[in-house]
Amino acid sequence: MKAKYPVTDHYDGERFYHAGLEADKSFWEVMKWQFTRPEGNYPEWIENKAKPQLPSSLEQGKVATTFVNHASFLLQTKNFNFVTDPLWSQRTSPVSFMGPKRFRNPGIKIEELPQINFILISHNHYDHMDLQALEDLHKKFKPVFIMPLGNASYLDDIEGIQTIELDWWESHTITHNGSTAKITMVPAQHWSSRTLTDKRKALWGGFVVEADNKKIYFSGDSGYAKDIFSRIGETWNGIDLALLPIGAYEPRWFMKVNHMNPEESVQVHLDIKAKNSIAMHFGAFQLSDEQYGQPEKDLEAAKKKFAVDNYITLDVGETKVF
Repeated sequence: MKAKYPVTDHYDGERFYHAGLEADKSFWEVMKWQFTRPEGNYPEWIENKAKPQLPSSLEQGKVATTFVNHASFLLQTKNFNFVTDPLWSQRTSPVSFMGPKRFRNPGIKIEELPQINFILISHNHYDHMDLQALEDLHKKFKPVFIMPLGNASYLDDIEGIQTIELDWWESHTITHNGSTAKITMVPAQHWSSRTLTDKRKALWGGFVVEADNKKIYFSGDSGYAKDIFSRIGETWNGIDLALLPIGAYEPRWFMKVNHMNPEESVQVHLDIKAKNSIAMHFGAFQLSDEQYGQPEKDLEAAKKKFAVDNYITLDVGETKVF
C-alpha cells in the first residue's frame, strides 16, 4: 500500500512516531494506572470570576490573550484573531454521557468572540479536538483551520470547512488587512488517537505564529524534550509569548513521556527564551492524578527554584495584554 505521506524520520509510511522513543502505553499499563488511581479532591462545580476584557483595537506589537479554558486561548493582535485547540463541549470524550466532565464553564462563549481568522489544532485527542466546537466556529466565522498531517479527515463531515495540514517545520501564511501571519508547525513529544484503530495515524505538534511583530508559541501537549525546545528558541531567537502546559502529569511513570510537569514546563520557558509564558492544560477537567490546585502550586515552586518571574497563570476568562 502506498504511503499517504512521504516517509520521513517521524513517519514510516503508515504511522507517525518519535525515533528511539516508545510513547505508547500498553493495555496493561493503562489498567494498572486506572486501578491504582488515588481519590481526587476536584470540585463538582466552580463559577468563573474573571470577565473577558477584549480590546477593540491593538497597537502593532501588542497581543491580547484571553484564557478560555484548558488549552484554549483567544489571541488578538493588531490584524489577526485566532483560537488554540477550541474546547467548549461538556466532556472530553467520544460520547456525551461518560468521560471527563468539565467543572467550570469556558471563560467566554463562542457567540461573544470577535471575528476569528484562523484556528490552531495541535492534535486529535478529545480535549484538544472538540468537533462540535470546530463546527460551531466554522458556521459563525469561516476561519482557516490549521493542523498537523492526517487530522483534516476528522473534520470531513463539516461542510465547507477550510483546512490546512502541516508537517513539522512547515509553514503557512495568511493575509488579512494587508498584513501577513506566518504559522509554522513545530514538533512536540506526544501521540495521537481517537479510536482503537487510528493510533499515531495523524501527527501532533505545536505552532509558532509570527504576526504583527509578535512571536507566539503554542506548544500543544508534550513531554519534555530539550532538543525540541532548544531548537525552537534558537530558530526564532526567543519567543515573545508562550502558552505551555502544566497539567495532566501524574503519575509520572505513566505520564512523563507525553506530558511535562510544572517544573519541566518552566524549563521549556527557559529553553525557548520566552519573554513571557502563560500556563495552560489545567483547571477545567480532571484528566490525571494530581489534586485540584496542585499544578499551580507546583508551578510556583518551580518558578522559585529557577528564579523565574515572567511565567504566569490566568483565571479562566481573564484577558491580559502583552
